[in-house]
Amino acid sequence: MKKFYLTCFVLLLTVFCQGQINAVLRDSITRKSVVFATISNEKLKISKTSSAEGFFELLDLDSATVSVVGVGYYPKTLKLAGSGNTVLMRSKPRREPSNVTLTGKKTNRTGRVRTELSMYRKGATFPKAVVAAKFFPYKPKYAKTPYLSTVSYCISSQIDNAVYRLHVFDVNPDGTPGDDLLPDDLLLTAEKGEATIDADFSNKGIAIGPRGIFIGIETLDIPQNETVYRHEKMKECTLPVINGVQAHRYIQPTFLGEAKNTGTLWIFQDGKWVHRTEKIEHDTKYGRHYEFNSPYIELTLTN
Repeated sequence: MKKFYLTCFVLLLTVFCQGQINAVLRDSITRKSVVFATISNEKLKISKTSSAEGFFELLDLDSATVSVVGVGYYPKTLKLAGSGNTVLMRSKPRREPSNVTLTGKKTNRTGRVRTELSMYRKGATFPKAVVAAKFFPYKPKYAKTPYLSTVSYCISSQIDNAVYRLHVFDVNPDGTPGDDLLPDDLLLTAEKGEATIDADFSNKGIAIGPRGIFIGIETLDIPQNETVYRHEKMKECTLPVINGVQAHRYIQPTFLGEAKNTGTLWIFQDGKWVHRTEKIEHDTKYGRHYEFNSPYIELTLTN
């Protein structure tokens, strides 16, 4: 009997002693919450999104070193342990694209950067927060109409009120995505179903420079964006258990991609940028496959 009670005590102690890290992100000057920032650890494959109050938590961990990236803030890497942490983020001053030099007289011109490939009707889905960015290389004809006027893309959601974010990234000298050129969060809401969106950038003052530009769509790992999917054909797959059921976990919304791989897609996930050149990447552990074609995006340029 004593052994039985001792075993129960050890089991209860194990349950209550499981680690947990939580923290709130705040602006270092205003102390306002830093919302929908990405918290990641590449080694542990962690990728979380802070809530509308700037809060996040990491379960089953006593301590961890994480990278925090928020729009308009300098990235921060720090070690966290336990509960009740406050992380102060330093805001960035607004900057112009480093690879843009503009000259010439203003006229009423517009141009269209079209996607030559047809749309792939199925969206790319991910089980956690990612930024999918499409690279637009520079062409000499853009010199007459360098400014972004409209960003057009296609989005799909299985739920109402799925929140996502748009980004415009500068291009580093090595061709990787650089700083976010938007001074503020550009948060949008997707309704259930498919939709073509024309986002107005005419008042942003952002130009495409000689190294090109990246347009990014970010999914946010917050409770209201989560969906769980179980398909009968996946019975033989080893899936994670979610609420007592083996199922896929997906973050909404999804973007609709190009029909063929064009090599223009970059993914920011688990704290780093990766250039995706494969069409499909398989995850044999959970039986998943991810579509890695670029988002179907078109630009309207003006001067």
